[in-house]
Amino acid sequence: MGSKQKLAVSIVVGLAVLAGAYSLSIHWLRHQSMPSTLTIDVTAASQGERSGPRTSEGERLLLDGDGDRHSLKAEGILAYRLGSFVEAERLFSESFTQNEPDPETLIYFNNALVSQQAEFVTIAVVVSFNGETAIHTSKEILRGVAQAQREFIKTGNALKVVIGDDQLDPQIAQQLALSFAENPAILGVIGHPDSDMSLAAGDVYQQVGLVMMSATSTAISLTGIGDFIFRTIPNDLIAAQTMATYVSDELKSRKIAVFYNSQSDYSRSLYQSFLDALGPQGTVVITADMDGQAPSFDLAQFMGRMEAEGAEAIALLTNASKLSEVLEIIQINQRRLPIIAGDALYNLKILEAGAVNAEGLVVAIPWHILVNPSAIFPVSARELWQGDVSWRTALSYDATRALSKALQETPTYDRQSLQNILADPNFSATGAINKINFSPSGDRNQSILMVRVVQGNRYGLDYQFVPF
Repeated sequence: MGSKQKLAVSIVVGLAVLAGAYSLSIHWLRHQSMPSTLTIDVTAASQGERSGPRTSEGERLLLDGDGDRHSLKAEGILAYRLGSFVEAERLFSESFTQNEPDPETLIYFNNALVSQQAEFVTIAVVVSFNGETAIHTSKEILRGVAQAQREFIKTGNALKVVIGDDQLDPQIAQQLALSFAENPAILGVIGHPDSDMSLAAGDVYQQVGLVMMSATSTAISLTGIGDFIFRTIPNDLIAAQTMATYVSDELKSRKIAVFYNSQSDYSRSLYQSFLDALGPQGTVVITADMDGQAPSFDLAQFMGRMEAEGAEAIALLTNASKLSEVLEIIQINQRRLPIIAGDALYNLKILEAGAVNAEGLVVAIPWHILVNPSAIFPVSARELWQGDVSWRTALSYDATRALSKALQETPTYDRQSLQNILADPNFSATGAINKINFSPSGDRNQSILMVRVVQGNRYGLDYQFVPF
């Protein structure tokens, strides 16, 4: 984050603190009983859903793409907006069971149940509904949150989840963080999906004392923001070391072409960590910065130079916004050189569009469902979502589990108490992968595994990712 951006954050947060007449003591919300039935005007349900702030607990549609907007889901949204939580519960339930399982719908159903309780606690989750790849990633994250929320409610607890959309825009990410900070009901936030957005909003969360728990942001610089920042995913140091070891020990490559995006905090962090890890091994690196602001970069020309200089492998360390360029690299390479990639490229587009040319590609990720497919989480997730789930779902599930467990242990329902519990060296929660606990830096000690693209139809395609 640049100095001007940090100054803007400080000014905004400072104004919020001066104006903020809110207490962070106990945040139990109470509701009066509402009518159990409601006559629905489905036209009204589809109007105004994009107006106002990009947040919703059930009163607004954030995720498009579930078919006809004049649907049971739209009717449930209108019922929720009008305070008829019993009717909203029924409509969201019918929508979830009659259509392809939709995580936004399940969260809204859970919230409708919780809103009928006299007392509940509230957290938020931030996703990015901006572009096909970001929407797909956001659905993966929401699945984990919805599943953990559902399980927590079934054990007799009342947890509401507010969904926010940062639209992959740093300024909006900061504004969203500030709006959560100004809402005393919100005790913690899961997010943001992208390292750049997490870094942009992280200063806000730290300055106002609101826990941010990231499940997918790996940039090393996130660790240094402060003691209100936690994450359930290992940072780039661990991923980079695992990848460097694979390049040296398995591929035995002494010259590697590395693609990265200097305008992405995630890509820059993984790139530098990878170079540092390769250093002692004497591997020669040929670097290509795929920065979109560098129009002189010619991919085909660089691929020719890479081959002429004797590159023995390719490392794709870019962020997901460069997916089209990544697919072009895979196409040009034609499986001639082995390819290794960071977790941002764990994407079905690699399998679908890359197809036969992607076969053999290796991706470093923190979890895969096939490592222990009979464990409790994979079995329940597959049943709930009618198919396999990704590492993003598992780590988001863990983030929700960690916040839920910490909320159970807080002596008072306030933000500082929540942070104290999470920072306690003895804190532990059961997650999808293993026990969840945090180092003094707020990071999680978790290993990285490698998956390879092979033939198979696990995802309804001709290729699949499998661990090895």
